[in-house]
Amino acid sequence: MTSLDELECALFEVVGHQPLAEGLADPEIDLLLVPTGLDLPPEVRAWYRRHDGARPASRVHAPWLIGHWLPLPLEEALAERERRRLMALEDLAGEPDQDVDDVWGASWLPLFRTGNGVILVVDCRPRGLGGPSELLRMSRVAPDTDRVPSMEALFAFFVHALSTRAWSWDHAQRRWSLDRTALAGHPLGQIL
Repeated sequence: MTSLDELECALFEVVGHQPLAEGLADPEIDLLLVPTGLDLPPEVRAWYRRHDGARPASRVHAPWLIGHWLPLPLEEALAERERRRLMALEDLAGEPDQDVDDVWGASWLPLFRTGNGVILVVDCRPRGLGGPSELLRMSRVAPDTDRVPSMEALFAFFVHALSTRAWSWDHAQRRWSLDRTALAGHPLGQIL
């Protein structure tokens, strides 16, 4: 069982239903990517084939979050990418020697976002042997030094946070409760 399978099971146990949206077919993915020139790494394409983020009617205190992370539908991820590139351009205003690609990589795609604007971004540049895709944690337009080594590691962390009840769904208050102490010692505990 992959960590994504385990995540689906853990989310079902915690919130009582599957909060992730159905995936996209390859032609749908390709159509969305055409204007961007991006080519998704295999594990990112597999994620979007399985789940196109989450699209609830309301995003207020909803169980579609994974802890405090919102999985972005591909269309929304591409729109977020453009917003972040525009922010990078604004940050570079008056600096003619700088290129937006130096601040926000042309191959970067946001995959997950928190309510306070922190995002996890994957670099869609081709990898030599098709290995795992490293995820960058970003606040505005510049990446933090923290990295998540792969989608598999991200999903395994989400499962860990759910199974240790570091992230638990409060059905009465319809919100996630977060207990960072339960993540102490986990290598991704301070990143995510």
